[in-house]
Formats: sequence, C-alpha cells, structure tokens
Amino acid sequence: MNRRRNAAVAGISLCALFAALFSCTKVDNTVGSSLIPNDQQMQIFEDTVSGIDAYLQLVDSLPMTVTNYNWYYGCMGAKKDPVYGAFESGWLGQYGGASFYSSNEEATDRYGTAPVGDSICLYLTFESSLSSGDTAKTQTFNVYEVTKRLYVDSIYYLNHFDVREVIDPEPLLTFDYKLGDGTNITKRMTSDKAVALMNRLLKATTEMYEDDSLFVNEYKGIYVAPADNSPRDAAALSMLTTSASMQVYAHNFTDETATTPKDTVIGSYSFGAATYTKLMSLNTYKHDYTGSEIDPAKFNDTTSLGVPVSVGYVQGCGGVTSFLHFTKEFVENLKALKTSKNTAYKTLVINSARIEIGIDKPDIPALDAATTRLGFYTDYATFSPISDYPFELEVSQYNPVTLSYGGYMNRSRNSYTMDITRAIQVMADVSTRDYWIEVAPSFFEIYNPNKEVRLNTSNDPSNPLPLRVAVTYTLIR
Repeated sequence: MNRRRNAAVAGISLCALFAALFSCTKVDNTVGSSLIPNDQQMQIFEDTVSGIDAYLQLVDSLPMTVTNYNWYYGCMGAKKDPVYGAFESGWLGQYGGASFYSSNEEATDRYGTAPVGDSICLYLTFESSLSSGDTAKTQTFNVYEVTKRLYVDSIYYLNHFDVREVIDPEPLLTFDYKLGDGTNITKRMTSDKAVALMNRLLKATTEMYEDDSLFVNEYKGIYVAPADNSPRDAAALSMLTTSASMQVYAHNFTDETATTPKDTVIGSYSFGAATYTKLMSLNTYKHDYTGSEIDPAKFNDTTSLGVPVSVGYVQGCGGVTSFLHFTKEFVENLKALKTSKNTAYKTLVINSARIEIGIDKPDIPALDAATTRLGFYTDYATFSPISDYPFELEVSQYNPVTLSYGGYMNRSRNSYTMDITRAIQVMADVSTRDYWIEVAPSFFEIYNPNKEVRLNTSNDPSNPLPLRVAVTYTLIR
C-alpha cells in the first residue's frame, strides 16, 4: 500500500516538474538596457546615397610595361568597331639564346667550328580565344629588327613612345596571315636583312650567349606590326610570347679548314620573359574614335565638367575609360545620415558601401566581349587603386587574399558591383569636398585588347540601376 502511494506521489511530482519546465513564461528582453550609457547606444540602418556623375576620359601616358608584372601576349593587327572606333597594335619582343641541338645528338658548343648558316625562321603561336574583330580577314604583317636597346626596368609610355625611332625601317620579313591559316605558323626569313641577322647570330661569342644583358645589347629584338597596305578593319590577334621563338639552321665542319662537314646545328632563341630575366615584351597601341559613337570632345572634361554622360565606356590598352564624380551633394547626403534618424547620434560608422553599375544594352555579344572585372583607381595612369582595391594583395607569393571589393561582371544582373566601404568612410569622416574615382579594367586586364564594355552611368531615378551607393551603417550616440 505504501509502495503504491509513494509511486503516485512520485508521478505527481514529475508532472509538476514538466509543467513548470514547459509552461509559457513572459521574458523581459530589455532588462539591462538601461545600464548602457547614453553615449554608447547604437543602431544599424540601411540607405542609399545619390549625387554621383559620370564622365569620359582618355589617359595620355599609360605605361606600356609594368615592372614585376608580365603580360604574356603580344598583340598585333588592326580592327574597326562602330562603338569603339579603330584600333591598331604591334608587338616588340626581345629574345635570348635558349638552346642548341646537333643532328648527331652530340653536345655542341653553340654552332661549332666554322659554321655556315642555312636558314632563319620565325615561329609564332596565336590564341584564338583572345583575338577579336574579323579574324577571317587576311592581314599583311612586317617584321622589323629593333636597333635601339630597351630596358626591362624602364617604363615606356603610350603616346610618348615612337616605335619608328627604335627599328630598322626595312623589314626582315613580310607575310600574310589570318587565324584560319592555323594558330601555329612558321615563317622562313629570306631577305638580305634576315640573312645578315642570321650570320651575326652565328658569330655571337660564348660570353654573349651566357649573359642575357650582353646578348640583348647586340641583338635588340624584333617588332611585328601591320603593314601600311594591310586592311584596318580586320582583327586584333593575341600571340603567346612564351611559345614564340626564332630558329637558325646551320652546318659546321670538323676543323677550321671547313673542308669536312660534321653535322647540322639548330639554334633556338626564346622570346619568353619568364625564361630570361632581362627580356622585354611590350605592345604598341593606337586608338582612333573618328566615326564611332564615342565623342572624343567629351574626354577629360574635368575643368568645366560639362554635361555628365549617361553611357560610360571601359576599354583596355590605353583606350577610353570613365570616371565617377562624387559631388559635394553626395558627401553632404552621406554626412546627413548621421543625424537623419535622431539628432542625438554623434558618430557614423559605415559597415558596408556598395555601388552597382549596369551594362548598357546587355545582349549576348556585348556580355561576351565585356571586361571581366572593373578596377577603381585614384590615378589610373599610375595604376594607383582606391583603398578597397589593393590588387597586389591578390597575387602575393606567400599569402594571397581574396578582396571584398569584388568588381566582377554578374551576367544574371548584367552589372558590376564594387565594395567601396573604406572610400565611403573617408568621405563621411573628412571635410565636404568633391571626390573622383576612375573606372577602368581590373589591373590584370589593362593590356587585354579584346575586352571592352559600355556602362549605363545614368543617375536618373527611373534608371533600373541609377548611380548611387547602397550603405549599411551604424549610428552611435
């Protein structure tokens, strides 16, 4: 009997315990909030800030080479586009003696004893996926010998470098080519100029072949560009410099009497900057916007500022780019966020600031040709990025990082989105004034001749993506 009573009591106790555990209890979540000092209370908000205008620019002195960063493609050819106008390019490459082979597979000291040249050939490899324009049209190219030494640690600037001053005007070779002929081509050079170059290469000393700098002092490179009679509405072709080479075929003898032939020797000369530290590879570029939809009169109109453009452009290889003018009105609107919710707030902290720029007329061909990523710069001519886009950190040899900046094309939204939180925080903190951000290709696409994009830069509120910055911010009392 006592055992039953004890069990009943235990059951009642358990029911009471579960009822207490799972019953609804009203909790006061504000307990303790009164303990936060008034000068430390904060709230988070989201808003958009307008007051941005867009303009066009054309940089006059863009570097054609960048120390420590190699563009492994030579650009050559000419094309024409109704939007971007005419474009023409040539490639200048230095070379070094890479290797020597004998027909009897024996080790050879360069060309051996009393060598006699047989032929000299140029080997080029083109990349069809990085070529644009009418690639089915045949172009005529000239190959010139470079006569003035250029240095890999010097900077040569677009529009301030006249390639005619550093080459022999008489070509080593003239040849016709289109991509349909195959991406790998071999061209034998038979001109008197080419034969003279071959004979000079046969006589190069061992010391020259073992020292890149001494070799380039004597053999200064070649330059490949469209001939004057080549069509200007063809294509810009990209050639892989690491696969380009020049080869000399010669035969030698058993002794200096040159009476008994020994074997055939092939000397291979490489243009790969990755192989030789003293070799330079640079491209020359020319743009002409006559007859295109781009009005050169609007370039660099920073003094009067003129009329903002509703369509901006970004083009590589020293072509047209755009810049954003963050007006005093924008900065005033930004600063006004501090007191817009409550005049008691004293500090504005930007948690996130993003600007999204749409692609104008985003059909499939335009998206395929569009720049993969936009770069924001304080000075595009010197490749000085805004603080949110320290691109050199992305290629750090020891600790590469992924930037929150973004900037990549989003084909689903037909736009680019850039995180510019640091830049906007500076505008919020310092005195009210105008700010400028230059919009150009990302650093690693600056020399890509085949990527260009037309941007919708209208700040009209009816525009699906008007120029404005979306900010998430914290206000602190």
